[in-house]
Amino acid sequence: MKRINAGIAACSGTLALITLCSSAHAATWAVLVGVSKYQNPAIKSLKFPSKDATDLRDALVNIGKVPKANILLLTDDQATRENILNAAGQFLKQNVKKGDEVLISLAGHGVAKGVGLDAKSYFLGTDARGASKEALESSAVSLRDLCTEIGKLPASQFVLLDDACREDPIPGRGLKANNQSDTQVQDTKILPNAGARANSVTFYACQVGQRAYEDPAKEHGVFTYYILEAIKNSAGADANGRIEMGALASYVRSHVNEWAKAASIDQTPELTASEFGTASRIYVVNVGKAPPTAVTLLPPQLVADTEPETATILVNGTKVERLPFDMREGVNKVRFEAPGFAAVEKDIQALPGYQYQISATLAPSNGAIRANGGEISVQVTEAQRAEERHDWSTARNAWTGLILQKYPLAYERLAILQQRQGQSTGLKDAIDTLVKLNLETKPTPHTYSLLARAYSSYAQKEGAQGAAAGVKAQSNDNIDVGGIKIRNPFGKKKKEEPRAIAVDSSKAGDFRVPENGSAAAALARKAADEATRADANDVESYLAQGFSLIGSDSKGANAKDSLAAFRSAAAAAPNAPTANYGLGYGLHYFSMFMKGKEQDRQLEEAVTALNTAIALRPNHYEALRVRGACHHLLGHGEQAARDYDAALANQGSATDPDEVASINISRSALSRQKAAGERGARKDELMKESDGYDEDAKETAHDIAKALMIMSRLGFGRGITDYMSAPFRTVYSSLPSIPGLPGFPSLRVPRFGFP
Repeated sequence: MKRINAGIAACSGTLALITLCSSAHAATWAVLVGVSKYQNPAIKSLKFPSKDATDLRDALVNIGKVPKANILLLTDDQATRENILNAAGQFLKQNVKKGDEVLISLAGHGVAKGVGLDAKSYFLGTDARGASKEALESSAVSLRDLCTEIGKLPASQFVLLDDACREDPIPGRGLKANNQSDTQVQDTKILPNAGARANSVTFYACQVGQRAYEDPAKEHGVFTYYILEAIKNSAGADANGRIEMGALASYVRSHVNEWAKAASIDQTPELTASEFGTASRIYVVNVGKAPPTAVTLLPPQLVADTEPETATILVNGTKVERLPFDMREGVNKVRFEAPGFAAVEKDIQALPGYQYQISATLAPSNGAIRANGGEISVQVTEAQRAEERHDWSTARNAWTGLILQKYPLAYERLAILQQRQGQSTGLKDAIDTLVKLNLETKPTPHTYSLLARAYSSYAQKEGAQGAAAGVKAQSNDNIDVGGIKIRNPFGKKKKEEPRAIAVDSSKAGDFRVPENGSAAAALARKAADEATRADANDVESYLAQGFSLIGSDSKGANAKDSLAAFRSAAAAAPNAPTANYGLGYGLHYFSMFMKGKEQDRQLEEAVTALNTAIALRPNHYEALRVRGACHHLLGHGEQAARDYDAALANQGSATDPDEVASINISRSALSRQKAAGERGARKDELMKESDGYDEDAKETAHDIAKALMIMSRLGFGRGITDYMSAPFRTVYSSLPSIPGLPGFPSLRVPRFGFP
């Protein structure tokens, strides 16, 4: 860590810093929103957002000397959806000139809804009609749309203060928190227009999976309180009286962490910048010549997503073992490499206090930056920027255009977007794209492995959806079970072939879109075999084998070979999250064919592998989901609840709404189980918390029966129905018991308990 005091010159170093510091006459324009009260009594009021926004305005005017006319303050009755949108579309658009600086602050309720590409986050203005997806779409502020509009301004810098993850906005949900979501983090990035030399950062009140707290003793949200304190105390101000965002973030983060530790809760503010967002210092306020308070600067950090996930990351020649990774101040050379891929190098101008979120998609060695003789780097950048903005339509179109030029990376990126559409339709589209990748370009272990994983996912999903096939019913219409409208799980549907234990991949036929789960399982084995033939020691080939052996196994017969493949992957790439997740997934899956202490030992081993995956990538949705199930089956209630909540906070990374709904139902069962041992108000709070998760499940699921089938396939027996709400218990009890199928109700009853 680095400590700074007054007298340190901020305008030094690179040309970019000098250029930014030279714009001394740039105007600051601010939109400050704080909503404490809501017109709809069904939305829970907060105590301090209005005061947060008002006091921040006063600090900017009285201490920072920002003209009051340059600040639009919207609180309570003035903070309507229309007024918030007009703040960007009219107030800022009419006033911000080239080189000016923009500050946005949002305090109140923020809500994320949806799964995968459908995930979207909203800020609730005072006139929001509710928190259902329909009500949010029609009456709340889309954070993605708001930030996109702000990014069009000709400003030189953008700062967004996000303090919108406080309590659950729906009254009567007891203890259920409204945690920061991966979707809201993505949607609140202000990305300047392509070609604009502008800097942009977002300062979040908490990390994904946490919530932001209010403190009655401070009469503020804790995050905003320490921002105000930093301004009043000239925290980290330079010789010219300017407070840089890295210094502000270091001050706020350290003080909020101290407050949270004393309160025995988790809240860690985070200042983030993307590779498209910032390259130089950002000054948030000039406090004049007041004596500054010394600040211990936090080191700049790197967070990276790579494709393939097994890529090695090097920073200044040092291999990265864990993320976030502490970088040095100044230029850092970040290199991403993997066998069979062209390495990617990026120079990151790192500043203290910032976390840099970088994405790197490595092109296969056979997919040069040129295709059909034409330069395509501009098109690739366009597609990547569209993904960064969550402009999925533009991204899909851009990658589709590159596929016409037979650019290998484009097939892969399009397939990933298609898989994130969720359900079998998107997965079928992805398989079709990956089949074309292997037919139209030179196949590699990587491309075969991608295809094998997609086939395996399809086989698993179809197994959950089609497990009830063959049970006759009078109607194929939706039915009402215990007050829940569901698709009839026993109605007429396409015939599903029984899943095989062993598959002869040589008889699978040509690669194609599978007609059913059994065909997908056979094709998964075939693609995995091709990957192994291409490179038997490739990490992705090991993973493809492990998952394909699960996809074709309903009795545990493939446990030895599948786990051997997963162990080889984890041994070959011990610092790859996906390799450790694969091992944990396999151990959990095959534990369902065991009993007693033997099963417990294997579940504990699965937890160990998943711990490693999550340590390497803290927001790994799949690893959190499976680890939660392991803890649940082991009777570790508190740990399971934390993992389920963390997985739900990352549901923007999920692909299946019914799977997400199953997590909500599992989490609800834990609350009800814990309520059984309580009395009075505490019992009531836990039951209301359970009801909140149930409502989320019903809203998220496409098919509640399938969601419950997914739960049963995780190893839960009939015993879990003791802790389900009556409607879910009725549906779950109606599901068929299929002997030998892993995780179905005929298997073991899990042990519940909170240590």
